[in-house]
Amino acid sequence: MKSRQADLDLRRSLLTKLESAAPAWAGAIRNRAGVHGRGEPPRDPDGAWTWRQLNDELDRRAGVSLEALQSKSEKLGEQLRRSTVGLIDKRAWSAQARRTSSRQRQALVGWLDTIRRIGKGHGIRVSLLRAEATRKMSECRGAVPVWVMPLSRVVENFDPRTTRFDVVIIDEASQSDVMALVALYLGKTVLVVGDHEQVSPSAVGQDLGIIQNLIFQYLPGIPNSDLYDGQISIYDLARQSFGGTTCLVEHFRCVPEIIQFSNMISYDMRIKPLRDASRVHLRPHTIAYRAHGSSRDGKINRQEALTVASLLVAATEQPEYRKNDVGQPTSFGVVSLVGDEQALEIDSLLRSHLSPDRYEHHRLLCGNAAQFQGDERDVIFVSLVDTAQRGPLSLRDQELFKQRFNVAASRARDQMWIVHSLNPQNDLKADDLRRQLIEHAEDPSRLMRALEERKTAPSLPSSAKS
Repeated sequence: MKSRQADLDLRRSLLTKLESAAPAWAGAIRNRAGVHGRGEPPRDPDGAWTWRQLNDELDRRAGVSLEALQSKSEKLGEQLRRSTVGLIDKRAWSAQARRTSSRQRQALVGWLDTIRRIGKGHGIRVSLLRAEATRKMSECRGAVPVWVMPLSRVVENFDPRTTRFDVVIIDEASQSDVMALVALYLGKTVLVVGDHEQVSPSAVGQDLGIIQNLIFQYLPGIPNSDLYDGQISIYDLARQSFGGTTCLVEHFRCVPEIIQFSNMISYDMRIKPLRDASRVHLRPHTIAYRAHGSSRDGKINRQEALTVASLLVAATEQPEYRKNDVGQPTSFGVVSLVGDEQALEIDSLLRSHLSPDRYEHHRLLCGNAAQFQGDERDVIFVSLVDTAQRGPLSLRDQELFKQRFNVAASRARDQMWIVHSLNPQNDLKADDLRRQLIEHAEDPSRLMRALEERKTAPSLPSSAKS
């Protein structure tokens, strides 16, 4: 027995090492359980150990929720994206600060202080301050690699005789009138971004007779000079003059059920919705809600306004509307399809029933379609305003209204409510945009099926296409 002491000590030492990684296996060997009680060791322990590791890992993975992993992956991806953006931002500004001279810094700070002095543009010294701001801008322009400002600031701060940018980008160009020609003049290369299917300038308050006289006097020989009347956008002018437009068809904002209405009325079903609706917990994505007993007072439908405000306030109290799919507070918007008055009425009702911090918390905004152009909210309430108090309504299918409906019906990311006071089958003609919007909200699957059929249909040779 004494001669076997060394073997026993080695066995105990090896079991202690094994127990730290595989206690159950060590216990079976110590107690000589099962195959470990035979006279010879089991075959290939290395293979058995590898098998156990793989088996346990597969069991662990099988017990994890796929949704939890996907959510964690998205959160980590968003953190990585924010960190990357922050790093790029800091490194870019660090490099810019190193190459900015002290004179440029002084001019930049002086320009900022001068702009603050100008304020709202009232006062005796405003004209002098604006001239000084323009002078300082000529010195500090190179201190900032990218200037982002509204067109009014461009006109005030940059002298077109001396200022040239490598690239000028005009965003939301379909809302900009001919005044944006100043920005075109400043760039060696110009990128005009817009959509002629969205709201265009309306020339409100302009005397078209005076404008026509100015066209005759100053624009002889200019191609399409008759269109420079304040009602055409810089996007349309660029489209006529330069051509070469690039249409972006991939759509990421709205869930497919929402964007399909705009896809039908404005884009000939060319838009490809790429947002994954399965990640959006709000259901359904489109809702048509009728306000009964409504009457219209000018451009205000008070019963419909009260209905919209009631629905929105109630939504803010529901747990489903607390956060969106990326964990941010759910944002809300209200779009009036007839003037600003309805939006102001709804805004007044909301402010009287929601505290200011709740109003800001949900990024609430009420306005017309033009005010929402380029903007978005998680949930949008669209107020049609119109009523049929004197019988069926006249057809509404003009280009102006199509642009307005296109914008209004494409602002919601997750859910769109169409609040109306109409019986669409009795009050509206079949081709009326209002009826089409209401019926789409009631049954978006009809257009979804049309999109799927379009995807699966065999392509025709060019000679066979209409």
